[in-house]
Amino acid sequence: MLNTVKSRYVAVREQAWGFHPHWLLATILSVPLVATLFWWFGTRYFNSGLSFFEYQQFSVIVTGVVAGGYQLYFWVQRNNYHLEARCPKIPLDDWIPFSPIWIWPYSFLYFVIIGMTAITIHDLADGVRLIFGGIMVLVAGSTIFYFFPT
Repeated sequence: MLNTVKSRYVAVREQAWGFHPHWLLATILSVPLVATLFWWFGTRYFNSGLSFFEYQQFSVIVTGVVAGGYQLYFWVQRNNYHLEARCPKIPLDDWIPFSPIWIWPYSFLYFVIIGMTAITIHDLADGVRLIFGGIMVLVAGSTIFYFFPT
């Protein structure tokens, strides 16, 4: 009986969070490692002026902004009950088939692009401008998709 209650609790917790708590630990531990790679590539290949510590700082900030941005992005998707979602379609959509296997490469490359942006900044002011621009795009997109859900 206790195992049934425990398994229900775990299922509800995973459904509410969307991931296991050990993934949070993996994220926290991976940020300094990824920041070190950013620093190495940035100083070697992109002539970045950021120090090792500045890359660590910037990576922590980017991680927080991305995690917070996802909260807004998915909140808009899940909490729009008063407007009907539409599925706009153009003829090009019929030419490109949906293949679920490509979700994983897309997801991986999405973070590679974010990393490439982090590698190419020359000072923290560039990084702050990029983050601000990303937040503005997120807010504008979330506003549009709230009022015109797809």
